[in-house]
Amino acid sequence: MTIAKLRARHAVACACGLVVLNVATLRAQTRAPDPSGDRMEVQVLASSCEQAAFDAEQVWQLVRVELASLGVEARRTTAEQVEAEPTLPSAAVIAIECGEAEDTLMLRIYDMVGARELRRDVVLTDVAPTSRPRAVALAAVGLLESSWLGLVAEDDDAQTRPPALSNAVRDALRQRLTRRLQVSAASPQAPATPEPASPPLVSLGAALRAFPGRATGLVGLAFTLSPSLGEHARLALVAETLWSHAELADAMGTIGHMNLYWLTAGLGVGWRVGDAPEIEIGPRVLAGYALAKASAERDGAQANDASGFSAAALLVATVRWHATDDMHVFVETDLGYAPIGVSFVGDGSRLSGMTDTTMALRLGLAW
Repeated sequence: MTIAKLRARHAVACACGLVVLNVATLRAQTRAPDPSGDRMEVQVLASSCEQAAFDAEQVWQLVRVELASLGVEARRTTAEQVEAEPTLPSAAVIAIECGEAEDTLMLRIYDMVGARELRRDVVLTDVAPTSRPRAVALAAVGLLESSWLGLVAEDDDAQTRPPALSNAVRDALRQRLTRRLQVSAASPQAPATPEPASPPLVSLGAALRAFPGRATGLVGLAFTLSPSLGEHARLALVAETLWSHAELADAMGTIGHMNLYWLTAGLGVGWRVGDAPEIEIGPRVLAGYALAKASAERDGAQANDASGFSAAALLVATVRWHATDDMHVFVETDLGYAPIGVSFVGDGSRLSGMTDTTMALRLGLAW
């Protein structure tokens, strides 16, 4: 902060300090408003604040409009004028000063009528620069209004002394308070705004699937999209692309080779049962296409392809660990049964295939 800014803030503090010292005197000297509707005056002490990045001229214009809606006249002043007039006839002084941190300011209300001082820190970090003048004006007038609302109740309870506030100001404050109460009463059971749903979780990893009863194994990639179903459940939209290469042989040597393909997609649900690490367990169904493509290399040998629709029902368990704020490392396993699949002769005697009992292991990243 520069020396000029320090001097300016010091001048404001000194001037406002004089106001505070004379609050009791001013309360006694200030003429009670005429119940017929005497307009009250409020002095506004506002200077540009570079660290809060708002236009003091715009703030002054908006404060004047807001005070007019309360039946109050606004008069712009400076720290020097306040210091030169320690016995101000105003009902209040609104001082808008720079705060201690960047994008903050300090509001000070010196209420001469209520003989009190109010302070409020205003943080403008999340307020767009074009909206800051209005935000500052509303905060300043709202703080003064909160001080005077108590005086309205005092005026209503006291029958033997003149009202502290003018009729115009008291009526405006009552109307504002009535409107707020009506809005609150109109929706007493209004539900709280629901928190936005968490974004879908995307998982990609390496996959290994085995059919142990058929001595068949495949490797490849697995993809999962998991939209949230609430706080403790996720839907799983999955796809597997797996492949394997096997050699066909007998006692006389190599017969040929076979390439296996497992292309499936599916749907499942997972319920979270732990948080650190995150654990999900749930059922899943896969359906797709299985292909065994054979090629014979020995003279006189034959190799027949096998293919068809495949389906499997699985029980899946997933464990996720946080790698960063937005990324997880996951390990996933499943155990199930494929009642529909593809069977074929693997080596002239053993029946192989992608059917019956199946299990899988997947490892990868989720974000």
